[in-house]
Order: sequence, then C-alpha cells, then structure tokens
Amino acid sequence: MSNNKLCAEEGNETKHLREIFLSVASTLETLQIAENSICDAEMTEFLQLPISSMPRLKSLDLSRNPLTGNSIVSLYAEIVKSEYPLENLNITGCQLMNHGLAELLREVEQPGSCITYLNLTACRLTE
Repeated sequence: MSNNKLCAEEGNETKHLREIFLSVASTLETLQIAENSICDAEMTEFLQLPISSMPRLKSLDLSRNPLTGNSIVSLYAEIVKSEYPLENLNITGCQLMNHGLAELLREVEQPGSCITYLNLTACRLTE
C-alpha cells in the first residue's frame, strides 16, 4: 500500500487506515505503508486500534512518512509490549532525529524486542 497518500486528504486520514488494517490485520506478516502522508496524529489514532489484531506482523515499512520520533517510539513500545514478532522496521526518511533515535534504541534493547533489521536512512540524524 505504499505511495498511495492514504492520509493526504483532510477528513479521510484515520478512516482509511482503520478500514484497511482491520480488514486484513490478523493475517499480515508484512505491511508496507511508505509514502502515505501518515503523520503523528494518524499514528496516534492507529495506536488506538487493538495492537493484538496483527499477531503475525514481522515487517513494517513506515518510510517517507512525516512521523517524528515520539510516534515511532510509541508504536514500537506498544509492539514490544504485545510480544509481536516484529523483526524488520523501516523508517527511512521519517523525522526521527537524534532525540527519537535514543528513545527508539532504548526500546529496541528491551526484553521482547525481536528487531533484526532497522533502517534509519535519511532520518535527519546528526553527529
């Protein structure tokens, strides 16, 4: 579902995401929602969905969405709490920045984290 601008139109943001996720959530192993204009507000709404509705999710591509470190870290923390087998997380081109990276790495080190691939390309990190 990458590059569809699912959240680009005002008023459709959460409705589109909810409908899509709930219809296929229980069987998903890979979810690619890159370049869909998903921002922090939509991610907050997404977190209100039952995280347990995607028990098989192993790979999540959120790349090139205007997400900040706060929403990425919140999502990842929920995934770890729910004991998802998430192994791959692609957040290329998101607005993680150094502050968000430190928080995300703390979450990745938590017991229950299964991450083996984390793509941070172009996340506005500095030295």
